Amino acid sequence: MQARYPDLVIHQVEAGVPEQYQQLLDGRLDVGIGRAAFAPAGVASFLFREDPLGVLVPDGHRFTALDGVPVATLAQEPFLLAEDVRAPEFNQFVVETEQPAERDAP
Repeated sequence: MQARYPDLVIHQVEAGVPEQYQQLLDGRLDVGIGRAAFAPAGVASFLFREDPLGVLVPDGHRFTALDGVPVATLAQEPFLLAEDVRAPEFNQFVVETEQPAERDAP
């Protein structure tokens, strides 16, 4: 971006999605980038890239022998989430993904 617009001044700020929403609403931030699906009123949201979701496991884990890991299999594994204050939407996505009965209901 800087090469294309040399007069553009960029100040990089690290903030979780909820904090970005607040800074956008307060006028302290012009653009935020993050995994966000449900922007509050007053914040426009545009999808510019979809990322594949992966599973991270240590060498030797039983998943390393698989070509893919079914979501139902993940529901049986313990896992860590980000701090909810930093990534509430992503955490909610993971929790909902882990609930196959609700996901598969008509």
